[in-house]
Amino acid sequence: MSSSLTLKRISPAEWYEQSPGKTSCTDMCQLETSTDQRYVPTRCSSPKERGHDFTKSQQFRHAPNRWGERDVPRLPTIRWLETHEGLSSPENGGHEAYSENMVLIFLSTRAVYVLLRPLHQTTIMAQIIGGALMGPSLLREIPLFPMGSRYVLRTFAEFGMILHAFVLGVQIDLGLVKHIRKRAVIIGITSTLLPLVFGLSSFRIVQRTSHLDDETASSIAASVVVNSMTSLVVITGLLKELKMLNSELGRLAASITIVSHIFGWSANGPPLGTQLVQKLDFFTSGFLLPVFCAMSGIRMELYLINEKSFIKIEFIILMSYLGKFTGVIVPSLFFGMSFLKASCLALIMCCRGIAEIAVYCMWKDRKIITNQIFAIMITNMVIITGISTTIVGYLYDPSRRYKLDVRRAICKSKQNSLRILVCIHKEQNVNPLISLLEVSNPTRNSPIAAFVLQLMELKGSVTAFLKPHHQQTKSEAASSTQLINAFTQFQRCYYGHVVVQHFTTIAPYATMHDDVCTLALDKRVVIIIVPFHKQWGVGGILESTDLSIRALNRNVLHKAPCSVGILVHRGQNKSNRPVYTGELLYHIVMLFIGGADDREALAYSRRMAEHPNTSLTVVWFITTDQNRPSTEMPDDHELDNQAFDEFKDSMVGNKIIFREEIVKDGIGTTQVIQAFAETFDLFIVGKNHDPCCKATLGLSEWIEYPELGILGDTLVNSNDEFSVLVVQQQPKESRHELKSIQ
Repeated sequence: MSSSLTLKRISPAEWYEQSPGKTSCTDMCQLETSTDQRYVPTRCSSPKERGHDFTKSQQFRHAPNRWGERDVPRLPTIRWLETHEGLSSPENGGHEAYSENMVLIFLSTRAVYVLLRPLHQTTIMAQIIGGALMGPSLLREIPLFPMGSRYVLRTFAEFGMILHAFVLGVQIDLGLVKHIRKRAVIIGITSTLLPLVFGLSSFRIVQRTSHLDDETASSIAASVVVNSMTSLVVITGLLKELKMLNSELGRLAASITIVSHIFGWSANGPPLGTQLVQKLDFFTSGFLLPVFCAMSGIRMELYLINEKSFIKIEFIILMSYLGKFTGVIVPSLFFGMSFLKASCLALIMCCRGIAEIAVYCMWKDRKIITNQIFAIMITNMVIITGISTTIVGYLYDPSRRYKLDVRRAICKSKQNSLRILVCIHKEQNVNPLISLLEVSNPTRNSPIAAFVLQLMELKGSVTAFLKPHHQQTKSEAASSTQLINAFTQFQRCYYGHVVVQHFTTIAPYATMHDDVCTLALDKRVVIIIVPFHKQWGVGGILESTDLSIRALNRNVLHKAPCSVGILVHRGQNKSNRPVYTGELLYHIVMLFIGGADDREALAYSRRMAEHPNTSLTVVWFITTDQNRPSTEMPDDHELDNQAFDEFKDSMVGNKIIFREEIVKDGIGTTQVIQAFAETFDLFIVGKNHDPCCKATLGLSEWIEYPELGILGDTLVNSNDEFSVLVVQQQPKESRHELKSIQ
């Protein structure tokens, strides 16, 4: 093989002037180049010089002797590229250049994402914009990525895209098709057909009124077809970033998208999807995919756009998007959806992402679309998706549905029954929650309707769901078997006094509170019980901490339509054993300082005190300074006295003990708590108190868990093994809160 063949850099104009209408030598050598430079063999700088017509690159690869040489080599590898010509190679420090370029991509795209995040922009859009800012569209005279480096980066990027596409494919669950409703099917069909009708009709109009060359016409037709489709992985990924995946609108958008994808799936969801995501997702999504998106932006060459043809092409593309918008909003309004929701849904369905980018890049490489069409399509995708996510992010709030002016509470309920929602993450949560339900005193005259919600993080699937147990598949219900059996046994022991319904939600922890609050609203519960994010074992040893659960608890406290209780279970005390056997006496103490949350905690304690196997002690902390400044509502003190009077009148028996403790500051309150630590199994406290109250003075400076309030945090940080139930009534947002803490 000859080694004397060298490369000569010439401009595109020189190449096309030498060989008009012929395939460039770059194509023949399969060498990636930019539009600023081409490389041709110096021994044959023009095919016409040797009388050869190379209209197809295959002619060079399969008949190399047409170059007129005896032994002509095939495509030179990266090692042929010279660094002094702006190309890096492994022999000349190329690895360092690739590393520097990748670091530059990560830093620039991350910076763009941070700047655009207040506008609700997605990560992928930020990566494309970051790549465009580093590409020839902006830095045409200062190339940041030499050809050799760009070739290697594209290899990494395309490899990552292949892995990412495979991982996304196995996360799509075919079983979701069975749960699609009529509304989603109709909207899915119209949102696919109307973009085709609008796009192709406008394409025909443009063709008749003005001439389009064959290459541009075929590119536009292919683009219209892609625009009519909607990718499930794109929409669910976008909804996840907007924190709307398991919202009412998010679930509808996912169902609509499934209609477009119904014939394109090749794999099933979990457990295969779960295992692959855990092993590959960080590597592909966090490392390789940003390079792919950035390279797509770098490959955009906006200076190639022809002004005359741009207007025609843009008209066709915008008509296609208009068809998508119309195909969603019209049937949505027909099915009774509000104009605001229908508009947000239509904007979501107009968004594009990684799937479309991959198609455009593949078509560009295969010459199916021109460089101009590629640049226009990517630009339109970034602009329309960016505008859509910004509008949807500001207009649609999933929590608006369950934010009530008057929120339900135990102390406000006029019914004897208790409707309660208990949330479970792990099997360790089951026994403490069942014990809490038992001491809540279910009777025939005062029954309990318990809604058990198993919370599972979304893994190995792209779609979230909230389902009752009877609607789950066998694989979905398998993980809930032990949980269901435990609560079924509890229901049998209190037959006629307790009704239990089982639900499961699979969603990202960031938006899981939407399912909790939605179910609480639909089932008209008066209190939600969630487990604390820390788990203690025997001897008070901390076993596990989950910050995702902590964030979930905070969101539920902030947005729930009813009262919320956080149950802190520590050690193997009586709160982990059943009390319906009649063998144990359950000792409960309620600490009262004052305020709406303490009144709610008192109302819950009142119900527990009626259980034959419980004893209740109520401690009212009274401060020495009655003329202290207060941020409480004017009628709070009167409401506290009224609540206590009603409690005393309704509770008659030796099991109820009332104590008044006079304290000067938080130290005195702590000393009283320490005296009770070894006597009681469960402490019940309210979350929020008056920040100026002397009973908590000095305690807020050392608070570790603001979601538990001052007293709850003090109790949890003690070394004793009693359990704690922190209750929040959820007053209006205008009511006082612990601003100094939160």
